[in-house]
Amino acid sequence: LNVSGDAYFSESDLSAAVREYRKGLELAPHDVNLLNSLGVTYALMNMTEMAFDTFNRVLDIEPDNFMALFNKGLGEKKIKDYEQAVKSFTRALSAFNSDDEEERASLGELQFQLGVCQFRIGNHRECIRQLKKWYKQRKGEPGSERCLRYIGISYFHLEQFKESAKWLQRALVTNQSDGEALSMLGTVYLQTGEGDDIALNLCQRSVEMEPDNGAYKIRYARALAVSGKYDQALEILASCTRSRKFRINGWLETARINLMKGDWHDCERNLKKIFSSKETEPLHLEQAKELQAALVEKQPK
Repeated sequence: LNVSGDAYFSESDLSAAVREYRKGLELAPHDVNLLNSLGVTYALMNMTEMAFDTFNRVLDIEPDNFMALFNKGLGEKKIKDYEQAVKSFTRALSAFNSDDEEERASLGELQFQLGVCQFRIGNHRECIRQLKKWYKQRKGEPGSERCLRYIGISYFHLEQFKESAKWLQRALVTNQSDGEALSMLGTVYLQTGEGDDIALNLCQRSVEMEPDNGAYKIRYARALAVSGKYDQALEILASCTRSRKFRINGWLETARINLMKGDWHDCERNLKKIFSSKETEPLHLEQAKELQAALVEKQPK
């Protein structure tokens, strides 16, 4: 039944595979191979809750079962529970058995997925450490380039702009259509003053690729403002502030550009929106207070 289930699975007949695995479990309820196979099949059928229940049944039997922990982590990543995914992947690494052929075959993907989840939760130093180690082992192999953007963006968040530029440039060599890498590299050039025109071009290209991406539009507006194109920048930001997801960042950038223009009234008006909004997070509040202090200093006495 296990073998016949695998045969159906390889033919993408997932319903038949589930039927065979479940029949097998009627005979051997604690067979972890059957349970892991069933859990993976449920996951591919988007039966997420049943997949988690099945992997947890494996872990009740074998708390350090590598494949169950790995597969559970993949499921948690899929539903964007990145913190829990990091825990599952880390436990799987601790349980790794180098003598097991299946575990050896899955180790590389586990290490990559762990690095990505570290990125998602903002643990950028650990993301870099994990993915650089992974890249060193697989450099030149097909697919090895997929870590480059995560490393480059992580360096940006750590304000290591030279390293960020290096890795983002590598990412764009392998994929010139990576809008996030284009947008972030443009922002790096703005931060380091290494070419405002190049920065503007990169940010513009990212918006042309994904016109509805608010984060790209805000970075593009910033590049336009640095180039002195204030009205165009403010027009782009106006569309961002109509989106609940990007409203606060849009107001922040608008206030910053108003300050650059010397438009004290509009700067203060946008800052008041940030201070009064229930959606304002601590980081936004800190940035708004810095802008407010700069406004007080620049306003005519």
